[in-house]
Amino acid sequence: MKGGSMKPKSREKIVWLPRVRDIRLAKAAVGISVRNMAEDLGLNTWRLQHILGGQQFCTQSIANKVAAYFNRDVKELFICIDLENPDDFLRATAA
Repeated sequence: MKGGSMKPKSREKIVWLPRVRDIRLAKAAVGISVRNMAEDLGLNTWRLQHILGGQQFCTQSIANKVAAYFNRDVKELFICIDLENPDDFLRATAA
């Protein structure tokens, strides 16, 4: 991974990590490319591609946009991580 792209900005307390498999399935069901999706959402294509591929955290607003685009609940497509309590995330993923 280049340049620490998984490192969130210091002011972010909660970040969203994509469920890559579920997002791929949703994209396939709709039959849309990342480029077209980025244009529809008003986002940078490369950033959206990195987010959807699990190479970059995203904000709640982007997670909500993506979930709404696929007409899904945000928690179906993303995992919410509270950076102030990362042990909760680790316990949840270990279970």
